[in-house]
Amino acid sequence: MKKLLLLAMIFIWQNNFAQVLIYTAKKEFIPAEIRLANDEIISGYIKEFNVPNAIEFTDFSFNFNLESELRLDRTKFNFKKTPDGASEKIELNNIKSITLKGEDTITYEKLKLKTINSKLEVVDLKREIMAPLIKKGKINVYGLRVYECGHGCSLMWILAYIKKPNDEFAYIPVDYNRLNLFNLGKIDDKFFKAFEEVGKDCPKFLSYLETRKAQFNDKTYKKELLAARKQFDKDKKEKLKQTDKRERRKMEDQMDTDYYLKFYLDEIDAYSSRCQ
Repeated sequence: MKKLLLLAMIFIWQNNFAQVLIYTAKKEFIPAEIRLANDEIISGYIKEFNVPNAIEFTDFSFNFNLESELRLDRTKFNFKKTPDGASEKIELNNIKSITLKGEDTITYEKLKLKTINSKLEVVDLKREIMAPLIKKGKINVYGLRVYECGHGCSLMWILAYIKKPNDEFAYIPVDYNRLNLFNLGKIDDKFFKAFEEVGKDCPKFLSYLETRKAQFNDKTYKKELLAARKQFDKDKKEKLKQTDKRERRKMEDQMDTDYYLKFYLDEIDAYSSRCQ
């Protein structure tokens, strides 16, 4: 039986994969603050993450590691105290977070990653990455927006990680590195398992997740999801028509980001309302 998140993802995969543009930073030195492992903060200029502009997917199995392709797992960073100063290397193991202060201010935090395999077992990936903080709360959400580009570009999905602020590990609810045609039916199970791990300190939240999992198997609820998606697409189309052309892409990005993040934020809001 197809499950809720799988149905949601069908909208992503309804066309063949083309090039996928991943929004990332430029390569020049820009103003930044680095919080070191000892909590000392140093200000200066850092060379942004050197990543490809596009990645081409040919089928449902990506056959590479997204974090490595994006160099989110790089171990050294080029840093200058002044724009004209000498460049020095700062090791990843000496960093807690990096706040970039270019056109937009964005904070990258160092995350130790765990994922969920098809047997619903927790797997320590034994790796650290720098990931941008999307939303801060009792459970933080980190991630990147990924776009499908054919005739223009549209948001496909959010590469997301979840973590309580003081926890050691972040979890990957939907691990695109491990997706293939044979385990798509496990998407929602992995999603909930990740949230169970992050929220296991709160019995009320775990009880709520059991109710949510049952809801995800309900045919009526699946139909409601499909109807909601169609309504969202209709509303977005109308709103974009009324938006100045120069602002249209930004508006579409924000609406799509809010839509895809809702899958995560609904569960995080449930945790926040039930757990001290």
